[in-house]
Amino acid sequence: MDFSYGNLGFWRKLFIWCNWFFTFLFVGALIFKIGYSDGAPDPDPTVVIGFSVLLISLVAYCYWVQVAISRRRLSQLALLTLLQLVPFLSPIHAVMFFAIWWFSKKEINVNEQAA
Repeated sequence: MDFSYGNLGFWRKLFIWCNWFFTFLFVGALIFKIGYSDGAPDPDPTVVIGFSVLLISLVAYCYWVQVAISRRRLSQLALLTLLQLVPFLSPIHAVMFFAIWWFSKKEINVNEQAA
Protein backbone atom coordinates (compact mmCIF):
# COMPACT_ATOMS: atom_id res chain seq x y z
CA MET A 1 0.00 0.00 0.00
CA ASP A 2 1.28 3.42 -0.90
CA PHE A 3 0.99 5.77 2.06
CA SER A 4 -0.06 9.27 1.02
CA TYR A 5 -2.32 12.13 2.03
CA GLY A 6 -5.19 10.64 0.05
CA ASN A 7 -5.55 7.57 2.26
CA LEU A 8 -5.28 9.32 5.62
CA GLY A 9 -8.19 9.20 8.01
CA PHE A 10 -10.44 12.17 8.76
CA TRP A 11 -8.77 13.20 12.03
CA ARG A 12 -5.24 13.22 10.66
CA LYS A 13 -6.39 15.25 7.65
CA LEU A 14 -8.18 17.64 9.99
CA PHE A 15 -5.02 18.00 12.07
CA ILE A 16 -2.99 18.85 8.95
CA TRP A 17 -5.61 21.34 7.72
CA CYS A 18 -5.77 23.06 11.12
CA ASN A 19 -1.97 23.18 11.22
CA TRP A 20 -1.84 24.91 7.81
CA PHE A 21 -4.78 27.22 8.62
CA PHE A 22 -3.27 28.54 11.84
CA THR A 23 0.17 28.81 10.25
CA PHE A 24 -1.18 30.97 7.44
CA LEU A 25 -3.27 32.98 9.91
CA PHE A 26 -0.12 33.71 11.91
CA VAL A 27 1.87 34.43 8.73
CA GLY A 28 -0.83 36.87 7.61
CA ALA A 29 -0.76 38.62 10.97
CA LEU A 30 3.03 38.96 10.79
CA ILE A 31 2.88 40.33 7.25
CA PHE A 32 0.21 42.80 8.36
CA LYS A 33 2.42 43.78 11.31
CA ILE A 34 5.39 44.38 9.01
CA GLY A 35 3.34 46.40 6.54
CA TYR A 36 1.57 48.56 9.10
CA SER A 37 4.07 48.89 11.92
CA ASP A 38 3.47 52.19 13.74
CA GLY A 39 2.20 53.83 10.57
CA ALA A 40 5.72 53.95 9.16
CA PRO A 41 5.88 52.92 5.50
CA ASP A 42 9.43 51.51 5.76
CA PRO A 43 9.95 49.19 8.74
CA ASP A 44 13.37 48.50 10.18
CA PRO A 45 15.31 46.06 7.93
CA THR A 46 16.31 43.88 10.88
CA VAL A 47 12.64 43.43 11.76
CA VAL A 48 11.81 42.46 8.19
CA ILE A 49 14.70 39.97 8.08
CA GLY A 50 13.72 38.50 11.46
CA PHE A 51 10.08 38.15 10.49
CA SER A 52 11.06 36.66 7.12
CA VAL A 53 13.18 34.00 8.81
CA LEU A 54 10.30 33.28 11.18
CA LEU A 55 7.82 32.99 8.32
CA ILE A 56 10.04 30.67 6.32
CA SER A 57 10.65 28.54 9.42
CA LEU A 58 6.93 28.28 10.17
CA VAL A 59 6.01 27.21 6.64
CA ALA A 60 8.91 24.72 6.54
CA TYR A 61 7.84 23.25 9.90
CA CYS A 62 4.24 22.94 8.73
CA TYR A 63 5.37 21.21 5.53
CA TRP A 64 7.54 18.82 7.58
CA VAL A 65 4.53 17.94 9.76
CA GLN A 66 2.40 17.26 6.69
CA VAL A 67 5.02 15.05 5.05
CA ALA A 68 5.70 13.12 8.27
CA ILE A 69 2.00 12.46 8.86
CA SER A 70 0.95 11.71 5.30
CA ARG A 71 3.87 9.37 4.53
CA ARG A 72 3.72 7.73 7.98
CA ARG A 73 7.37 8.45 8.86
CA LEU A 74 7.50 6.96 12.33
CA SER A 75 10.94 8.29 13.23
CA GLN A 76 9.96 11.82 12.19
CA LEU A 77 6.69 11.59 14.10
CA ALA A 78 8.59 10.48 17.21
CA LEU A 79 10.99 13.40 16.79
CA LEU A 80 8.07 15.81 16.36
CA THR A 81 6.54 14.42 19.55
CA LEU A 82 9.77 15.11 21.45
CA LEU A 83 10.02 18.59 19.92
CA GLN A 84 6.57 19.40 21.21
CA LEU A 85 7.61 18.43 24.73
CA VAL A 86 11.13 19.81 25.11
CA PRO A 87 11.56 23.15 23.36
CA PHE A 88 7.90 24.02 22.67
CA LEU A 89 6.50 22.89 26.06
CA SER A 90 3.24 21.79 24.48
CA PRO A 91 2.10 18.53 26.05
CA ILE A 92 -1.29 18.57 24.29
CA HIS A 93 0.38 18.67 20.88
CA ALA A 94 2.79 15.98 22.03
CA VAL A 95 -0.17 13.74 22.89
CA MET A 96 -1.66 14.44 19.44
CA PHE A 97 1.59 13.58 17.69
CA PHE A 98 1.96 10.46 19.83
CA ALA A 99 -1.57 9.37 18.85
CA ILE A 100 -0.78 9.99 15.18
CA TRP A 101 2.47 8.02 15.58
CA TRP A 102 0.62 5.16 17.29
CA PHE A 103 -2.13 4.94 14.65
CA SER A 104 0.41 5.18 11.84
CA LYS A 105 2.48 2.37 13.39
CA LYS A 106 -0.63 0.26 13.77
CA GLU A 107 -1.59 0.97 10.14
CA ILE A 108 1.88 -0.01 8.90
CA ASN A 109 1.79 -3.26 10.91
CA VAL A 110 -1.62 -4.19 9.51
CA ASN A 111 -0.39 -3.43 5.99
CA GLU A 112 2.72 -5.58 6.45
CA GLN A 113 0.68 -8.51 7.78
CA ALA A 114 -1.71 -8.30 4.82
CA ALA A 115 1.14 -8.37 2.29
